[in-house]
Formats: sequence, C-alpha cells, structure tokens
Amino acid sequence: MPINRPRRNTKTSGLKNTPRVGKVRPADKSSTRTKPAKSSRSEETSRARPPRRDSNPSRATAPMPARATPDELPSGDIVYGRHPVLAALEGTRSVNKVWVLRDLQNQALVAEIRQLAKLKGASVQMVERPKLDTLTSGANHQGVVVSIAQAEYVEIDVLIARAQASPNPALLMLDGVEDPQNLGALIRTAEGAGFSGVIIPNRRAVGITPVVAKVSAGAVDRVPVARTGNLSQAAELLKKSGFWLVGADAAGESLPYDVDLTVPVVLVIGAEGRGLSRLLATHCDHRVKLPLAGDLESLNASAAGAILMYEAVRQRLMRQSKV
Repeated sequence: MPINRPRRNTKTSGLKNTPRVGKVRPADKSSTRTKPAKSSRSEETSRARPPRRDSNPSRATAPMPARATPDELPSGDIVYGRHPVLAALEGTRSVNKVWVLRDLQNQALVAEIRQLAKLKGASVQMVERPKLDTLTSGANHQGVVVSIAQAEYVEIDVLIARAQASPNPALLMLDGVEDPQNLGALIRTAEGAGFSGVIIPNRRAVGITPVVAKVSAGAVDRVPVARTGNLSQAAELLKKSGFWLVGADAAGESLPYDVDLTVPVVLVIGAEGRGLSRLLATHCDHRVKLPLAGDLESLNASAAGAILMYEAVRQRLMRQSKV
C-alpha cells in the first residue's frame, strides 16, 4: 500500500518573508581598501601649484624703472636733453643736481657738464637709464637731466625797461597759447630775433614747463617772460610807454610788409584755433594778415609768430643798411 510521506515545511518558524542569506566569507585584510578622506576646498586651493610655463620663451619681460626715493625727487624744474641742459647750466637760475647716463662718462659732453655744474655748485651723479626714465617720465632725455630752480616770471615794467634799453625795442605778446610746443618754439624764435621778452596771460594759457624749456632749447633762461592777469591793461601800459601794437589776424586789413616794424613794437599772436580775442584786437594799432596761396585759412601760431618776428628783423636790417 502506498506510503504517505510528510510534506517538507519550507516556512521558517516565526519569520516571514525573510531573504535568504548566503555564506559570509571572512574579510581579507589584504583586499580591503580604505577610501581617503576628502580634503576641504580650502586645503586644495592652498596647495602650491607649479609655475606656469610661458608659451613663448623668447619673450622677455622689460624691467620696471626704479622709483625715486623722496630724497631723490627733484625740488625744482626738470630740464632734459643735451642742448637744454647746457643752456640751463649757463643760465641765471640756480642748479640743484645733474644726472648723467653712466654710458656717457667718457664723452667730452660730460666733461663740459661737470665743469659748468662745478661753477654752479651742483653735484653730478652718474646713473643708469631707468633712473633718467623715472625723472623724465619716459621722455627722450638723451642721457642728461638737470634739476634747476623753478622758473621766475618778471613784471611787465621790467620787460618795458629792458626793451627800451635795447637798440631795437621789441616784445612778443601771446594771447592764450595753450600748446607747450608752440610756446617753446615762439620763445626760441624771440631769442633768435633779438626780442627783449615775452608776455603771456595767467589763465587759459600754458606757462613755463619742462616741455617748453626743452622745445625752446634753453631760450627760456635767456628771454624773460612776464605773466599778467589782464592783457588789455598790459596793452594800454605798453602803448603809453611808446610801443606800437601789431596783431596777427586772419581778418587784418594790412600785410606785415606794409607796416613799419622798425618802431618800438609789440607783436601780438593769438591762440591756436580762435586767434586774437576781440577785446585785445581793439587795442592793436595794426592788424596784419599773412598772404596764403593755399586752401588753409591760417598758419600755426608759432609759424605765424616766426614770420612776423623775422619781418621785423628784415626791416631793421634794411634800415641799418641805408644809414
């Protein structure tokens, strides 16, 4: 007869839906890896990074010019360039100090500078180029720089007396010239033409600057300059002192060759662009214009001034030749 076998109870007593757990192998210490702790962001950024290589190794970085210490800073006006420096050493203003490029120490120029500086009681220091670049703000100094006393302006009365003592009394008045290049060129031409001085306004005009001194090639130390707050009053004073005022004006009624410039004269040059001011033009005894064959209506202030000054020289030479 058949045997009834008991069924196997697959249920685990007391536990329902318990997942089967396989055999657990013992941990192998050699295969166990420990994950390193994450470093904080500040620690990562604080790590020293290797220097970046320049992609263009042939490119060299130019050295920065050395800054002057407070005791090395010039106390007066800076003049640079060979001819302006020589003129400053031969001028009337006191000299504080001279700097010369070391590479020039064997040249005859340095010997002359040393001799002139000794007469002025000033020291000469041989320096490298970055020092000169710093003193001149990178200008073309030609290896020589001098610090001199600040420019001193004179009174108009001094100019009048100086001109009246000259065999050819002549002065130059500038009505608001703002470009230092023009002012330097005009002062240089005035010195060459034998003019006794230059008159400029206090405001809306350039004064004596290092650029003016360089462009003038040292003429600022030979031609006195007067500054005034009122050019109209100065014009009246000059007329009472026996001077004739001749203004350069594109709308002038005469040519400079038709006006007598052998008398005591003050040539008046207007500002760049706007020319003579209307008020000052009314004080002029003559207003002259230059003949222009081209399309331009006027010339540069320094060019017009040079033409008029040397027209005065030409007339005076012609007068002397007839005597």
